[in-house]
This record gives sequence, structure tokens and C-alpha cells, in this order.
Amino acid sequence: MFKVLIIGFGLIAHGYNANSRFSITHYNAIKKSRNFKLVAIVDKKRIKLRNYPYYKDYNTAIKFHKPDLIVLSVPTSSQYKILKKLAQYDKVKIILCEKPFTKNYLQSKKIKKLFENSKVKIFINYMRNVDYILEDKINNYFQLKKKNNFTSGFVFYNGTPLNFASHYISLLIKYFGKVINIKFLENKKKNNFILKFKKAKFTFFSNKQLFNSYERLEILNADYFLSYNNGGESLEIRRLGINPIYKKKIFFKKIDFQKNKFYKNCQKYIYKELYKYLKKKKCSLPSMDIGISVHKILNFLKRE
Repeated sequence: MFKVLIIGFGLIAHGYNANSRFSITHYNAIKKSRNFKLVAIVDKKRIKLRNYPYYKDYNTAIKFHKPDLIVLSVPTSSQYKILKKLAQYDKVKIILCEKPFTKNYLQSKKIKKLFENSKVKIFINYMRNVDYILEDKINNYFQLKKKNNFTSGFVFYNGTPLNFASHYISLLIKYFGKVINIKFLENKKKNNFILKFKKAKFTFFSNKQLFNSYERLEILNADYFLSYNNGGESLEIRRLGINPIYKKKIFFKKIDFQKNKFYKNCQKYIYKELYKYLKKKKCSLPSMDIGISVHKILNFLKRE
């Protein structure tokens, strides 16, 4: 089994543990895994958890337990400082950072330089990138590799671009590649913007301006409409058909709907992907380079 050290024992590490049947926290996912073993916890506040030693200093914990995987689930403002220190531990195989991986683009580039000659692999916990159900629907209905197949869509997100839109920017980069153009819809303070890819265009709307709190990704092409609802809790597919009255194409027929099992067990899939990497198999979890690409886009939005 691979040894895991958690640095930062807040909400995503343990706090969302109200229902232990699900694996939405690192603690639950590791506890239920056959491939990983939690060896210690590091946090500023004392953690009283049976069978797991607590440390206030992560250097002491790393030297004593020699973890294969470090989960860095501290606040974004603290990630850069800790990552700089972690660069010295070349026996660690993986560092899993909570999104958005450092506070800004400049910090992310500095971390890449620090780890340039290191064998340590940094992944970012953009969990929706490993949603197998979403991937299956996109591959089946949208055929992204097909020539001249253009896709468009919308993202409705809560909060700030850094902490919330970043999830969907990372996800769209996975499916549509490099962003080739960015522009604001109107006043940049409203955080509504358009990302253009080679064969796709997505418009982002901040729910702060729409006075609601729903979160949704919509993907459209000439034949299908996909709705990824409530952050991934459910998926719906509609087929484009002819309206018998107006004789025009509209999205009218629901052909697929399902509750998403991934939503309540997202961290479980994260650790499946990490295990693939450790066994030298292809891992679809976003790497540090994807985290830097997301920050580059956010940096443009911030300074424009």
C-alpha cells in the first residue's frame, strides 16, 4: 500500500464527512481504498483522530513517515509557501494539490521551475476531470475528434473565477485543448467572459450577477444538447429535432438522464487515477501544467 500524508485537515480533507457512506473527502476515500494508507495528519489545530498521529510541523511528519503521496489541502493562500518547502523531498512520488494550485499565475510558474528537475509529480484536484460518466457522454454524443465538428456551450458558476470558474476551465481544456482567445462580455467586474478554442466556444456567466446559486455546464452541437447539472449531480442529453408546428430545429426530446454516482464519490475516483499513475498507467487527473494553463487564463481576466 502507498503511504499518504495529509497536510491541512479542513473541509475537503475531512470536514464534509457528514455522511460516511460517500467519498467526498480525502479521509473517507483513503480509508476505503485498498491501495492507500493514511499514515499521519498535519494541521495548525490539534486533530484528535484515533489511529492517526497528528503533527503541527509537516517537515517532522515527512521525515518520520516517508509518505509516497502528500495531499496538500491547505487554503490557497498557503499552498505556494508549503510547495516551495516540499521541493526538497525528492523521495515523495506525488503531491496532490487542492485547486486552484497556488494563488496566481506567477506563483504557479515559480513552483514549476522549482520542481523542474524533480521526480515528484504534482497533480491538481480538479475532480470533474475524472468524471467517467461525463467523459462517456461527451465521447458518445459529441465525437470531438470528428472533422469540422464545432461545439459551443455555457457555464453558469458560483463565486469567483479563481475558486469556481477554474473547475470548468480545467474541464474544457481537457476536452477542447488550448484556449486561443479570451474576451469579456461586458464590464469585467461582472466576471462574465468567453473562451474560444480551435473547435469550440464557451460563455461563462457568474451567478453573482444572475442572483441565483445554481451551477451548470451546457454543451451543444448540431445534433445534441448536454446539461451537466448542479456541479455534476446529474446529466441530461436531448436530441435536436424538428418542431412540428414551427418546422424549426429545437432541443425537444430527452433521450438520456441519470443521477451521477461520481458526484457523491468524487475523491474515490481521484485516488483511482493516482493509483494508475503509481502503477505507470495513464492518469487523467490534471497535472501541474493544466493548473498553470488555468492560472494563465485567470491572470488575463484579472488584468484586462
